[in-house]
Amino acid sequence: MCSRRQFDIFGEEKYFLLNCTETPYSVANASSVDVVVYQSQTLLDTSSLTAFHHLRGLTVIGGLESLTVLPAPMVTLQTLTISGTAMSYLPDHALFSLSSNLLFVSLADNQLEFISRDAFTKLITVQTLDLSGNMLHRIHGGLFYSLINLQRLDLSHNQLYSVSSSNFLGLNNLIELNLDSNDIHHLDGIDLPRNGADIFVRDNPLLDVLWDSRSSIGTLDMSGHHIKQLKRGSFLGGSINTLNISGSQSIELIDDDVFINTTIGNLIMSGNDRLRYVSPRSLRLIRSLNYLNISVNSQLEVIPESLSSAPGLKIFSFRNNDLLCDCNLYWLKLRQSQDASGSELDFLDEHGNISCSDGRSRNLDSLTVSAECAPQLMYNSTTNITVEEGASLTLMCKVSSQYTSLYHCSHPCGTTVPCTQ
Repeated sequence: MCSRRQFDIFGEEKYFLLNCTETPYSVANASSVDVVVYQSQTLLDTSSLTAFHHLRGLTVIGGLESLTVLPAPMVTLQTLTISGTAMSYLPDHALFSLSSNLLFVSLADNQLEFISRDAFTKLITVQTLDLSGNMLHRIHGGLFYSLINLQRLDLSHNQLYSVSSSNFLGLNNLIELNLDSNDIHHLDGIDLPRNGADIFVRDNPLLDVLWDSRSSIGTLDMSGHHIKQLKRGSFLGGSINTLNISGSQSIELIDDDVFINTTIGNLIMSGNDRLRYVSPRSLRLIRSLNYLNISVNSQLEVIPESLSSAPGLKIFSFRNNDLLCDCNLYWLKLRQSQDASGSELDFLDEHGNISCSDGRSRNLDSLTVSAECAPQLMYNSTTNITVEEGASLTLMCKVSSQYTSLYHCSHPCGTTVPCTQ
């Protein structure tokens, strides 16, 4: 028996909810139906839907244990959603047997563990494929090769432990790849043919990254990773418009030369609660950096001056870090007083102050150079030197300090020279 209700929502479209235990169905004005929500016990019998001559969307909720489709192609069908089922396996050609004109396919929130190598063969019209919320551990290389018009692929909330470029061969029109909330521990470079594609790998237990790619990526979002230390050469090539490595509870160190011959437009490293050290040489080999954000890193007490001169940098934001407000920041005071050209610095709170590690906020003008910042003399000779009048004398000033740019050495003639490290 079938019970049906008709809904008028989203304007003029008509939706039917069918709860059926018997087939075939008899529905008045069936040719005008746009979407059918169909509950089945074990299999999808499409022959029972032949009354719907202009069916554009089909939603199957619950019941299915496997996608066994009895042949009755629906050539007008463009949208297919199957969710909340016990389906664990997707066989060859099952979707194509439903319709050869599908544009949107969602198999989200089922129990899929395995997808046959030819499950998506011939589905050349599909533009969006959602496989999120399943139990997939791995995917075949070339699984999506036939989906030549696919633009969005969602594999989030599965159990994938690794991915590579071979998994996405043939996706020449892909503009968004979602790999959020999987079990990916290591991330290699992913080559996608279309320039500007976005890749999301958020909230994965990433332990390391070796990004060596030839692709031009729009956004690579790795926020919520578990990497403790970004090592030298973590990024070895390619182009990324926006790289997000924020929101980690694990990262502590960023080493020298993390980015080698990599073009990055916007680099966001904010909200990393354990980040305590960024090497002054971490960005020296990066290419064309436009925007750098290392704000809201509660344990990052020192901001190296060299970061502000990364190649191409225009805006450098480091708000809301609890900084050591001593000579470590004196370069900022010099920079402002000299009105130096270079990147725009965004580091003051709403009151125009700097957040300091002692819990107080200070005005930049109040910063002074304290005695403990002074360089230590490495060699102090007490030997008397006799020089004939008119002869030349060379004096060497050898000091050790990370703040040598703040000091000058005076010689007997009364002039000063910079102290070199």
